[in-house]
Amino acid sequence: MKNLIKTAAAAIVFAASSTIATAADWTPPGPIKLMIAFAAGGGADTQARLIAEDLEAKMGWKFIPEQLTGKGGMNLALAMKDMPNDGSVIGMVVTETLGYNMQAANAGVTPDDYTAITTTAGFQMGVVSQSSKGWMTIADAVAAAKGGETLRFGAMSPKLGDLAYLLGSCLTEAELTVHHDRLLDRYDRLLVDRLAQWQPAVDGSAVAAEWRALHPIAWADFHRFLSGWSPGHAKLTRHAQRLTDQALHALHAG
Repeated sequence: MKNLIKTAAAAIVFAASSTIATAADWTPPGPIKLMIAFAAGGGADTQARLIAEDLEAKMGWKFIPEQLTGKGGMNLALAMKDMPNDGSVIGMVVTETLGYNMQAANAGVTPDDYTAITTTAGFQMGVVSQSSKGWMTIADAVAAAKGGETLRFGAMSPKLGDLAYLLGSCLTEAELTVHHDRLLDRYDRLLVDRLAQWQPAVDGSAVAAEWRALHPIAWADFHRFLSGWSPGHAKLTRHAQRLTDQALHALHAG
């Protein structure tokens, strides 16, 4: 599969910066399947299809977009690994697919099985709710929570949730109070190092900074889950409550 993506990457990079005559040195053996790890109709899916349309117009190649979502892009990555090694398949995933998600899945593939072609956009994470709630601002959600309504808050990324669960499971409250920030600093450094190794085009420091800001929200989700599932659970600690309060304050201030 690595050779497949190298070939496709060269063709697409050349097509973006060279003439038709230069790009004509390589042509795909048939239609190119563009696998998309994002839901149909969303912004990322629309972007992928627009890229395919532009390449069709410039190169005369045929692209067939196909959705394959789930598991943070891993369903697509696993499917792509066994597809023909002839330049006829490329995929569009979130960068975490080739980083944390792949490591966490332990599915027998590594970033070395793939070659990242390019990053196409940066995405901001947003807080959303069902329109039926009638909330217009984060303050409305905070007010509902203060009024006794149970809020379910999903972690925005697998690694955010996993780290909250890990720290909450392996350390006592006293240990968390003492070591929490130091452990996060260590995690940030490792994250930046791995991104530099596996995704050198990505600004690892910026990713770590954004992730760090979201960590209290992931912990608040962990706290929310335990509060509903087992109200007397030992991990419903003062430390967890402090992080939850920190998350709510940040959301309210934002």
